[in-house]
Amino acid sequence: MFINVKGFLKDILSSLCPALCPLCHAVMLEAHEYFCPACMQAFEHITPPYCSRCGDPLSGKREKTALLCLNCLFLDDTRAPPLSIRSAALYYGGLRQAILMLKYHGHLYMAPPLARFVKDQYPLFFSNNQFDLILPVPLHLTRLRQREFNQCVLLAQPLAEYIDLPLELDSVARTRHTFSQSVSKSAERKANLKGAFQVIKPAAIAGKCILIFDDVYTTGATLEALSQCLYAAGAKKVSAFTLARARNPVAPKPQQKAELL
Repeated sequence: MFINVKGFLKDILSSLCPALCPLCHAVMLEAHEYFCPACMQAFEHITPPYCSRCGDPLSGKREKTALLCLNCLFLDDTRAPPLSIRSAALYYGGLRQAILMLKYHGHLYMAPPLARFVKDQYPLFFSNNQFDLILPVPLHLTRLRQREFNQCVLLAQPLAEYIDLPLELDSVARTRHTFSQSVSKSAERKANLKGAFQVIKPAAIAGKCILIFDDVYTTGATLEALSQCLYAAGAKKVSAFTLARARNPVAPKPQQKAELL
C-alpha cells in the first residue's frame, strides 16, 4: 500500500505545531486561512458603492447612485489625467496594526498574509489584461537602507505572479526623501512631493498601462505625484491599488514626531 510520507509528516507537524493567526495568535483550523475568521471579519473591506475615481466608500441614501465623492466632484479636471484608485480595506483596527507591525517594526512574517489578502481582493476591483506592469511605490535610498526592505514590493510580488505581470522595480526612482503626507496640510503635500520621483528608464514606461501599488492611501498626494511623473514619461494609462486607505485622516498633534517615508 502506497503511503504519502510527505503528507503524513505534514499532518503530524500540523497537529504538533498548528498554524496561528499572525494578529491574535488563535489557532487556524483551515489550511487556506492566512488570518483567523475573527480577524478577517473585523477588517473593514471596501465594497460598492465607492467613488469611481478615488475609491472612497460612499455612504447614505443620496450617495448610493453617485459616481464621485464630494472631494472628487470638485477637483480641477484641467490638471493631469485623473487617477483611478482602489483600496482593499480601510486603514483601521487589525489591518492597521498588521501594516504597522510590518512597516515600522520589521515583522516580516506579516508580509505573506497581507500579500495574500491583496491578491484575493484584486479581482474585486480590476479585470484581467487591464495592465502591462505593476509598479510598487519606490522608497528613497536613505529610507530603504534604514528599513532594509520596501513593504510595497513584498506585498505586490505575489499579486504580480498571480496575474502574470512584470513587477517593475528599476524604471522609477524616488529622488527626494519626503515626509509622511499625514503630517502635512493640503497645500504642503504637493510641495512636499514636487520632484520626488524620476523616471530613469522611459522605454519601460512609454505606452504602457501601469498599476501603481502602495500599502496605504492617506492623502493621495504620493500616488498623484507618481502618476503625473509616469504620464510625463509617456504612460498610456495609470491606475493605483492600495492595501488600505485612511478615511478622513486626522493630522497628528504638533508634538507628534513626523516620520519619514
